[in-house]
Amino acid sequence: MTPEESEQIAFVGIALFQDITTLIFINGLFGLVIVVIYTCANDAFTLFLVKFGLVVSTSGGLIAQEMAANLKATVTEILEDWSGNFIFLIADTAIVWRAWALWTDFRLVKWTLLIILLLDIGISIADATFDTRNIFSGNPLDLDWETSSINLCNITQQENTSGKNPSPYG
Repeated sequence: MTPEESEQIAFVGIALFQDITTLIFINGLFGLVIVVIYTCANDAFTLFLVKFGLVVSTSGGLIAQEMAANLKATVTEILEDWSGNFIFLIADTAIVWRAWALWTDFRLVKWTLLIILLLDIGISIADATFDTRNIFSGNPLDLDWETSSINLCNITQQENTSGKNPSPYG
């Protein structure tokens, strides 16, 4: 290998390394933005409840006042619920992506990861939908325990992949 070829390979390696670090940085910022959106939605929900719950005076008494305040804050409550589920889906997708990259030779593991991720996405969307319907109808159906069980499966997958991760430090 000539020195020019070695230099070209080094430049390509540097460019790829810089691209990967930029990608990691951008994804980290995206996660930070999602956390900020979730926090703002939570704070907005609380502020709407305080503003409309304490200021609105109705002739129906305290119960009518509470119902009026809850109707005004419904949109922020829905936004808070959906953005919270979206944060967990991003984290679960990152876990599955990492495991998928590490277990390249095992099709069974890859299919298991894909099925768990699809179940997680489906249950998270169904949970958020049922929570939204619960806000409007008062139906006590809740899928939080299914979401927790799928997240426990993802934690197990994360533990399995952490043992396989090749470390350059031995």
